[in-house]
Amino acid sequence: MKRSSFFVGILGVTFAATAAFVGCASFQADICAYGVCKEGDGSVVGDADASSEGGLPDTNVRDCPNNDDPLSVPEKCFDDVKFAFVNAAAPAGGNGTKANPFQKLADALAGAKPGIAMAQGEYKEALVVERGVKIFGGLAPSFVARGEATTIASGGPVGLRVKTDALLSSVSVRAEAATEDGGSSVGILAEGVLTLVNGTVTAGAGKAGGKGADGANYVASLPQNDPAVRGNDAMANAGGVEKICAVYCNDFASSTVTGGAGGGGSATVSNPTNGGSGAPMGIDNRGIYNSGVPSCTPGQAGMVAANVNGGKEAGFPLAIEGGAITATKGVDGVTAKPGQGGGGGAGMLSASARGGGGGGGCGGCGGGAGKGGQSGGSSIAVLLLAPGAKITGTTLVTGLGGAGGPGGAGQTGQLGGDRGEAVTGGDGCPGGRGGTGGHGGGGGGGAGGHSVGVAYRGARPAIEGLVPKIPSGPAGGGAGGTTGAGATAAGTGAQGLNQAELMIP
Repeated sequence: MKRSSFFVGILGVTFAATAAFVGCASFQADICAYGVCKEGDGSVVGDADASSEGGLPDTNVRDCPNNDDPLSVPEKCFDDVKFAFVNAAAPAGGNGTKANPFQKLADALAGAKPGIAMAQGEYKEALVVERGVKIFGGLAPSFVARGEATTIASGGPVGLRVKTDALLSSVSVRAEAATEDGGSSVGILAEGVLTLVNGTVTAGAGKAGGKGADGANYVASLPQNDPAVRGNDAMANAGGVEKICAVYCNDFASSTVTGGAGGGGSATVSNPTNGGSGAPMGIDNRGIYNSGVPSCTPGQAGMVAANVNGGKEAGFPLAIEGGAITATKGVDGVTAKPGQGGGGGAGMLSASARGGGGGGGCGGCGGGAGKGGQSGGSSIAVLLLAPGAKITGTTLVTGLGGAGGPGGAGQTGQLGGDRGEAVTGGDGCPGGRGGTGGHGGGGGGGAGGHSVGVAYRGARPAIEGLVPKIPSGPAGGGAGGTTGAGATAAGTGAQGLNQAELMIP
């Protein structure tokens, strides 16, 4: 009781003095417990409730002489109040204390401690950091001295995903090469503000992009004399009926594609009729009956459809949405239009009732569009999606980007159907053959994947002492798919970039 009274008196005198109380009084433990023990320069020490930098949690330990760098004095700067402890070599079932550490980093992340202290070793875990935390590695198993390297090895193409603000100090991360077409390998994918100090982050190689599918708008094996596309024959004085054709094309199935009807014959000089033109209308290709000097002309072949343009190349290999990385693709080509149906042959004067004209054949289907090639996957050591990151004294290792996939070939246009015939031995004229469909446009090539140490969105992060290890030999873009003569060729994908830093869209 006397001691308490004396302490209050001393405290009152101290506050009444004009800052003459320097250093700790004889009751140092009592005074420091109130957070007012001062150094010779008047600064408060041992303030464990001091706020942490940025959005990171407070991990200050009261007796730590250097809370800015606790790894410099590990024997004093890691305690069970602020830190969970992890040791990959520890037995399972630990409670996360220094004396009984967790075996898995996932267990520490599932807790609420603002800091995590990791012993040396390799942690084979695929992890997502979903809370603000500071993680310190490179400690000896005792956690009171520095040790060997601490490495998080996910075993997959993303080494570590960080969705919140976090600090990693002396923690290395390794991702493996991508295995899916167009897949990227990313060492650390950070959606929050990341602070990275003194570690090595390694990304594997990106995977080559897949080839775009070739165009396929019709059954290539269908012969031109197949009843499905061949013009209709005349019967007696009746001309071959109009041929309905576009249902045999995958695209433009609703278009009006027909072979022209054959003209009708008659025993009366003025009654035979002209054939009909094929559709879609390109030229007037019907057969004509001349009553002045009774004669007929065959239907003409349908007009050939124009070849169409190929797709544009991919200029950038990856797209990022909600933390998900997907490979871009070249633009698909265009499906060509069908050829014009053949014209119907004219009917003819016929005393024997065999004057009907043959119908026109179907116009061939347009060639199908080639699909765009898939871009190659990238190799990115650190991918930053939020501004404000800091990277200090870190080695970044990347693999090669994947080559861009070629665009699919545009399909050649289908040959038109054969003409319908007049009555054998009769007087009418045959129809015309259908026109060939246009050549489809090839797909644009995929872009080559990047190999980049730090890729960031927005403002450039604060970077100091970066050691990039980027391979030479950028990944090539995929070639554009085959396109018909006279049309704009499909583009070749952009070449990948190999560099230490890259701002991404």
